[in-house]
Amino acid sequence: MPYERGRLPGGQLPDHGKLLTDTFVEFGEHIGPYLLAGLGQTLILVPITFVGVFGIYVCAGVGGMGAFVAAAAIAEGLRESLGSDLGGLLSLVAVVAPIVVSAALLFLVIGAMAAVVAPVSASMVRAVAHHQRGEGDPLGLSAPFSTAMQEPGKVILVALVQAAAAFLLLPFCILPVLLVGLFSWFAPQLAALHEVSAREAVSFAARHVREHLTWHAIFFAMMIGLGIAAANIPVVGPAFLVALSVRAHRELFGDGVEPVIGVVRA
Repeated sequence: MPYERGRLPGGQLPDHGKLLTDTFVEFGEHIGPYLLAGLGQTLILVPITFVGVFGIYVCAGVGGMGAFVAAAAIAEGLRESLGSDLGGLLSLVAVVAPIVVSAALLFLVIGAMAAVVAPVSASMVRAVAHHQRGEGDPLGLSAPFSTAMQEPGKVILVALVQAAAAFLLLPFCILPVLLVGLFSWFAPQLAALHEVSAREAVSFAARHVREHLTWHAIFFAMMIGLGIAAANIPVVGPAFLVALSVRAHRELFGDGVEPVIGVVRA
């Protein structure tokens, strides 16, 4: 079936090649609106990213070093009065404290970034979905913030769950972090486009992946590959990724108030 703007019923596992082709066609036919929306997204996310990266360096460096100096000074001051056994324990605390403090501060920064970015991303997703259906206002610079305050709580909560899971699994190598991305890829879009709670969005996304693991694994690998390429194409690249992800979401879960969850028609 050729690409058509309009509502999709959902409940389908689209062919990956056709999904990519359809998105290219629609994206190319409406390149101007997508560029404006992508520019608006870039103008918002780039400053947030710079501030976040700076915050991460501060937390990992200054915060950890400050905690180390403070813990070492306290341990040294109490060593003589507490004896050798407890003094040795305090030395261990002085070593562990900077790691714990740095990790806590790092998670606060990552969580804060996720909380700020989530409503912006949700607004962009809604605008692109409206555009692909041929509904609502035309895509423009306002796409990333026009509906940012529409139920921000649940999209922020989904983002925090994703960030926490990735953060906790990061010490176990990159594979567990990738699994978080795989099993929760569509959770933010479920929260943004349908009347479901944050818990339901995460649960529905993970359930769909478990039931159709091969399709999602291929799609996730495709998005990673395209994401690497898109990083070298400012504005256009990220906008295309949103268009592709939203199109895939609509094929899978439909455009209804409630997402289509159940037996998927191939």
